[in-house]
Amino acid sequence: VIIITFASLIYLYEKKNQILTKLKRSANYTNYIEEDKKWFNEIINNPGYILFFRHAEREKWLDVKFYDAIELENNISAENSTFKKAVCLSSRGVEQAKIMGEYFKKINLNIKTIVSSPSCRARQTAIMALGKIDTIENKLVHYGPWNETEDFHYKNVKNVLLNVPYEKGKNTIISAHNGVIEERVVDEYPIGFTFDLNEGGFYIISKDNGKLIVKHKFNNFHFFSKNILKRKE
Repeated sequence: VIIITFASLIYLYEKKNQILTKLKRSANYTNYIEEDKKWFNEIINNPGYILFFRHAEREKWLDVKFYDAIELENNISAENSTFKKAVCLSSRGVEQAKIMGEYFKKINLNIKTIVSSPSCRARQTAIMALGKIDTIENKLVHYGPWNETEDFHYKNVKNVLLNVPYEKGKNTIISAHNGVIEERVVDEYPIGFTFDLNEGGFYIISKDNGKLIVKHKFNNFHFFSKNILKRKE
């Protein structure tokens, strides 16, 4: 018994880092689930937020930004272009956006307005998932393909968020891109927060006294949608 106990203690000591890491991950995961539930209920029951979506899935093409720039500069619909696979949703993204729409039909998001980047994939996501676009905002295309500084770009993005149609009791939807928001765009965000979204994920942002405050993010859409359905018996 002494030998077994001693060997077990040695094993636990050697594996302490892995054990602590697993315990930490488990605790964090539980916390994420509770936060997801909290914020799901908040935007449904107490609407009045900006829900900033990253578009659904697209094919990964090199230099996608300059295709986006050509679409905007030439005022064309990329759906009909030779480079549509670069900037529009992939076949998987189309299905993803449609299924997002199926989940939205089951709840009331209390939408005030839907604002989209002009890029094909953002427009398609808004139409397929939410059924309409109220406003196209050119400043919501990500930084890169134009002769401008990062500070200039992100100040423009902040101004867009501060001035989108907004009211308490209604949520404003934005369909745009992963790199459009970073620390300098907002005034406050949770400790340890990271500015990155998987395709279909979204940030929850409030406007309080002229300040933009990131409250939460659903990094993947399924973290949001899992709060809607219950397994059938």
